Amino acid sequence: MNKENTNILIEKYSYMFTERSKSLESLNKITKLQNELNDAVIEKDEVKIAQIKEDMKEIRPFYAIAFGFECDDGWFNLLDNTMAKIQEIDKDKITVIHQIKEKNGSLRIHTGGSTNEIYNLIDEAEEQSYNICEVCGNLAKLCTTGSWLKVVCKDHRQIETWTGMKQNYKPIMKYDKTDDIIVDNKIVKIISINFDEEKDTWICNLDNGESIIQENLKRVPYSKYIKKYVVKFRTKLYKILSLKYDIKEGWIYNIVQKNSSRTRKHKYVVKEEELKYVR
Repeated sequence: MNKENTNILIEKYSYMFTERSKSLESLNKITKLQNELNDAVIEKDEVKIAQIKEDMKEIRPFYAIAFGFECDDGWFNLLDNTMAKIQEIDKDKITVIHQIKEKNGSLRIHTGGSTNEIYNLIDEAEEQSYNICEVCGNLAKLCTTGSWLKVVCKDHRQIETWTGMKQNYKPIMKYDKTDDIIVDNKIVKIISINFDEEKDTWICNLDNGESIIQENLKRVPYSKYIKKYVVKFRTKLYKILSLKYDIKEGWIYNIVQKNSSRTRKHKYVVKEEELKYVR
């Protein structure tokens, strides 16, 4: 993020970025106070909670983000809105932001001294970043070069790296030929996949003759168990011989009782919810 936008956010929400002491003594103190705060919350001692929070504000063992905002300027408004919401909730001003960066394509905000309510706000912001261009802030998609991930709009698919090399991004492919797909309550296979420049998405060509954009497809859910797993059915142990997905029933398993005699093998056909994992 450029220096101007970085300074705007740091000045606007200064208490979240104030430099802290890094001494081991301070770290030990804050750890002790955090444990005391947890006990006070359990005991519902409001006076003690307020006092501990005041003490924590004075110590804060970490330091403000050392490398600035490690993302592009397209997420400025998202960060501004998220911090405004945090500030509104964080009446005691105990939230500390240690790092803001892009990772695996999406936004990451690492904090300390926060509450579950604030962590939920951060989770929402990170989820929203998957649809906001990191470069300009417009509506975008998660894209890849084959090795790098980045959320970019159609206008910013070609990006020059700090080494001067140009990278071309395309929307990430959600499916491959190994996936089973549900179409009109039937299970079909993907024959081939090709990218449509005009529609800006991947087209999956199916074995039923249809060609459908990946956003309109639904994958068969992954099975909880696989062949040769040992599972518990009722009170006994069984091996999974085979499994098959049924549109109406879900995953159906053919199982045989473990260590049963050759002359009397106990076999059953059961639903996934009837089984329990053993190993």
